[in-house]
Amino acid sequence: MGFAREGDAVALVGPFEPSRRGSEVAKLSGEPVAGPLPAVDVASVREAHANVRDAVRSGRLSSAHDIAEGGLAVALAECCLAGRLGARVEVPEGLDVFGEAPGTGFVVSGPAEALEGFEIICPVPAAVMDHASAEEGWKSFRTELVRYLSLPFYQKEFRNGGYSEDVDTFLRDREQREPQAAVPQRLAMTLGAVGPGSEVKAMIERYRGCGVTLPLLRPVHPPAVEATLHEAKP
Repeated sequence: MGFAREGDAVALVGPFEPSRRGSEVAKLSGEPVAGPLPAVDVASVREAHANVRDAVRSGRLSSAHDIAEGGLAVALAECCLAGRLGARVEVPEGLDVFGEAPGTGFVVSGPAEALEGFEIICPVPAAVMDHASAEEGWKSFRTELVRYLSLPFYQKEFRNGGYSEDVDTFLRDREQREPQAAVPQRLAMTLGAVGPGSEVKAMIERYRGCGVTLPLLRPVHPPAVEATLHEAKP
């Protein structure tokens, strides 16, 4: 059940579409039971169970844990506690981490190559905007990046990824400029895309080229959310 090895990749597997209706967090909040439970695609659930079972039996996966009471948040915490290992994950945009859909999802871990055949999910930071107004979108994204570049853990991760110069530039300039303006544009353009739909779609393909099988758009500029989801949907 618990994460077993440092450095393993972590993935969410299965047709997991959670809801808080009848969930543990709804019960603890005193919410009345109301509304129908989510529909379940039995064939997809059966396939997910079979794939996870076979991968565990063959030794491809280091661990697998079903998502039950408390949703994805509790499942991840249980994996960390049982294995005495922490994990850094990115949750798909819009997924309620406390929502439940028992029996339909698993948290699995193993070498990155062992997760081939499973969906590799990754959010793609983006905003569909014309070039004339794109700077406002970049400003929104750089403001998000300030939070990460200010934390030692992520500074180390960026350095490990070859962005030491960008981290040093941010740390040097943030005291003299507005923090978002201290984020190097090169780093922002490596991680996300702001511009016409064609440029955002090109960034999505770059993520696919890096092994992401299920890229999810994550709009980074509130006024452009609708255009981004409509014009650049993967």
